[in-house]
Amino acid sequence: MAVTQPTLGGSALPWPQQDGGYRVRYEYRGGASVMANGAVNYDLVASGMKRVVSLTWINLSATDRDTVQTRLTSLGTSSATLVTPENASITVTLDENMTLPDWNSVGVPDGSGGQNLRYSGSVTLREV
Repeated sequence: MAVTQPTLGGSALPWPQQDGGYRVRYEYRGGASVMANGAVNYDLVASGMKRVVSLTWINLSATDRDTVQTRLTSLGTSSATLVTPENASITVTLDENMTLPDWNSVGVPDGSGGQNLRYSGSVTLREV
């Protein structure tokens, strides 16, 4: 399968890390209640499954980190089309907590005796 560079809202995102940087989970949306007789009653928003996509980036430059942050911040309370590395187009929103990446940084040698910061973080997006 050919791998596609991910985009969000038509703008390219940096490549996620190779191992585990792109994950997809399927879920049903709704709730379940246990009735007095022990039966379980399901109340689903839709009969089909929805995808939850997680993207993780490791050691991004400040420019790439800012690109990710800008794309995700533009979601706000709206939705956008995510094109996944599998070339699937999914309309997504931020997760239910509206969580943006918590960026961790590490210094890496810059080749001239100094250090450059590299950033790592992840985000979870939910299919609408």
